[in-house]
Amino acid sequence: MSNGQQPKWDPRSKEVLEDQINAYDGIRHRYQVAFSDYLQWSLFKHKDVVQVLNDHETFSNAVSSHLSVPNGVDPPEHTRYRKMIETYFDSQQMDVFEPVCRRIAVSLVNRLPLRGEVEFMSKIAEDFALQIQCASWDGRRSCTNPCASGPARMGTRPWREIGKPWLR
Repeated sequence: MSNGQQPKWDPRSKEVLEDQINAYDGIRHRYQVAFSDYLQWSLFKHKDVVQVLNDHETFSNAVSSHLSVPNGVDPPEHTRYRKMIETYFDSQQMDVFEPVCRRIAVSLVNRLPLRGEVEFMSKIAEDFALQIQCASWDGRRSCTNPCASGPARMGTRPWREIGKPWLR
């Protein structure tokens, strides 16, 4: 327990993990705000989340000694970082990057079994995030995911072959 608070819920409990929608609906009906040892304070009402997002005087994003840009900093620093980062996500940049992302997604889907169930996060989402990051950084054909059992292979051409405008 932290801060002398008594946990109201456990987001890692079997009940929550097995049926997250019903579990979150249930906690939302019992509490607007609930404490857990794992997440600390959780907000369950939209109006409360909006208030936190818009009230930078009361609530802060700076919660770690490790800088996380831009989400781990408050205005006005957040605004400066965001302006710099957004240049990499304009329409022209995304038009160039979209086919790369699509090829990566298709490659990941094509290696799935034709029948049966698949755990989406471990079989698609984690590799997709890793591969598009590698492609956006330097176009590597493979990246090693230290959390996985081997290299995550990309079925794409390197960025430098298709044009990465910000590296020219």
